[in-house]
Amino acid sequence: MSSDVLIRLEDTSMTTPIAMNRNATLRDAVLQASAQGVTLYNGQPVDVLLDDPHNRSSLDVQICDVDFLQTGVVRLFEKPTFVVLVVNKNGRPRYYDLPSSMTVGDLKVTMLFDHYDKSCRRGAQLSESEFLITGTRTIVGNETPLLSLTTVPYCNVCLDLVQRISINSNAVPVSTSIPERICRAHLKRGNFQSGVDHGYWRLVSIDWPHAVIALRRGEPGQSSETFIRFTISNYPTEAPTIELWNTTKHRSIGVDEWPLWFSKCVADTFPDLMTLEPEPYTPELLRISESIARRRKQRIHRWKPGGDLTQCLIRFLVSYRDVSPPVSLASKPFVRRKALQRDPLRRAAANMSLNSARPCSLSHGLFDLRRTH
Repeated sequence: MSSDVLIRLEDTSMTTPIAMNRNATLRDAVLQASAQGVTLYNGQPVDVLLDDPHNRSSLDVQICDVDFLQTGVVRLFEKPTFVVLVVNKNGRPRYYDLPSSMTVGDLKVTMLFDHYDKSCRRGAQLSESEFLITGTRTIVGNETPLLSLTTVPYCNVCLDLVQRISINSNAVPVSTSIPERICRAHLKRGNFQSGVDHGYWRLVSIDWPHAVIALRRGEPGQSSETFIRFTISNYPTEAPTIELWNTTKHRSIGVDEWPLWFSKCVADTFPDLMTLEPEPYTPELLRISESIARRRKQRIHRWKPGGDLTQCLIRFLVSYRDVSPPVSLASKPFVRRKALQRDPLRRAAANMSLNSARPCSLSHGLFDLRRTH
């Protein structure tokens, strides 16, 4: 009796099952599918699953331990029926839950009827605008499906709405450095994308070596945002330099204007997890410096070169939401529909306190190889 089993990956371009040994892992199946040019539901090559560290343990599951949807059919993850869309215009975000079958052209029609910009006279401004993928200068055309702009297995799309005349079509592409390529890769996967799915943070812009990220305090439409600018020239080997950022005036917010939650977060983590731009002397800066000096021997929170920017974002988020005790952060997870499933901060918040030496991690909870419903 043959020990091989025929495997077909659900929600991919695979039409012909592949023969796999029962002792092989799903990683082996993905590698074999990749060799055949199989793509995922959004058009990405199937081997992108190998790049996301969140998928490692799931991919190591043996074929014989997999719960099949039906004979020989494996669902790596569930194809989203909706996407979380964030449209950024002049620093103001607008959130949409839209069917994943929609195109960018459909989005423009939706925004026209939604009166995204009341000064827009019968869509005149929309007709003169283009969508760029946030953090890039890449224009997306009207025929582009929203689902193709997601990164599997996450279901968010972040776009900037800009005037066509402000786009420099003659700009010469600049070759990116290794730190920038690593950073951009991290922002497209794992912890960061999980947080975007659940509305904890979003990318605002990248102007290397700077990246501006917004933290959210509550539900879209009913919440406030604060902005952190990261300077990450030597990412990820060195801790980032952070600034509380004013996106309207495009400047750093001075120490005397820092809210209490930000001052406390800096006092708890500087300089082991993050560093600061030099600031003029103020009494507030002296107070924070004294607090840092008293804490230095503990060295609780340290930057881990093997991690990403969410090491800092988690600390900021807990302080910004004024979570006490931290477990309350998981009591009202930012889940707006069943497709999002588990809150990525549930385990992290439950196990973390501001004085805990235990490492904090995220798990997006979407990539579930053994889930069959």
